[in-house]
Amino acid sequence: MQSTPSNASRRRNVPEIEISVTGLDLVGHHGATEIERTSGVRLSVEVCVRGRFAEGIGHDRLEATLDYRKIEQIVRTVNRDAQYTLIESFANAVASALLAVDSRLTSVLVRVCKNGAPGMGDGVMPCVKLIRERS
Repeated sequence: MQSTPSNASRRRNVPEIEISVTGLDLVGHHGATEIERTSGVRLSVEVCVRGRFAEGIGHDRLEATLDYRKIEQIVRTVNRDAQYTLIESFANAVASALLAVDSRLTSVLVRVCKNGAPGMGDGVMPCVKLIRERS
């Protein structure tokens, strides 16, 4: 009689898949200065999620993975719905929203660059990269 692997064993054998969305350019009202919060600042956002989406590979069905359009929608919603003093806080809010939407996610990386930050030279873009893992 052949033994069947436990659920934990099967989870260990399920490959992690990384899904990235880059080139998200938006105007956010985040920053430490009044001008950034009122007029807005150009942001460039990149998101990379990792998760156990092997079913998507085996069945070739969109609903078996995390649709990258959903990732974009979440970033835009977080940007629209709140203001943050720090882009670190904005990145954390994006990561939290993504982790909340799909329990198969194991980690989220959010990179936010601010184009034209006050007091910075031309072409200088401060960026943050936040990495959150599911606890």
